[in-house]
Amino acid sequence: MKIKVAFLPTSPLPIAGDVCIVVDVIRATTALVGLFDAGSDRVFVGGFRSDVTKARAAVGENGIICAELDDGSTPLGFDHEPSPSLLSRLDLSGRSAMLATANGTPAILAAVREGAALILLGSLRNLDAVTRRALAEASSRNADITIICSGQLRNSRVAIEDSYCAGLIVSRFCPRAKKLPMTHGRDYLDTELPLQMLGIAGQPPLHRQEYLTPQRHGIGK
Repeated sequence: MKIKVAFLPTSPLPIAGDVCIVVDVIRATTALVGLFDAGSDRVFVGGFRSDVTKARAAVGENGIICAELDDGSTPLGFDHEPSPSLLSRLDLSGRSAMLATANGTPAILAAVREGAALILLGSLRNLDAVTRRALAEASSRNADITIICSGQLRNSRVAIEDSYCAGLIVSRFCPRAKKLPMTHGRDYLDTELPLQMLGIAGQPPLHRQEYLTPQRHGIGK
């Protein structure tokens, strides 16, 4: 098993068959966690400048659609900007939602196009959950793990917050890998980890769950 980090979702991504964790701390993957916190049972993702009519049709009459322009404001016809703090305060029980952003949702769609076996959502709010799920899925599928950072300026520039989050995720794999059957553990421990990510994250890793939402998310449900 190899652990790989892509600083940007630049095509072509060598991720076919991989378990992928897409990270967009500011703000798509954090907002997606917020939508599930608010009770939504299904969330659609769209590309930048998604069509408002198609978005409304996807979520139905009582759903909400969220998107942003380059300046972070809400496009005409959409309900909300993708603000994690705002979305997590809504009551979306039994309602669908749709999210389209400039960086994070295009990165998710890029992973789909490049043939990822499974796509998980990573943020500072679900570090432990997404680590557990990614390692379990990669082990059962005999697959590698790729963390994809979304970046900024429409996926054109590395975002330090995404790199930081990727480093925290990587730092959590080592102790968890030791709990796997020996063959998986040895494969993992022999892999060259992206040590620059660990350097960005620092040692020991910060335990942000102490002051953020309880970590009960691992995937985009």
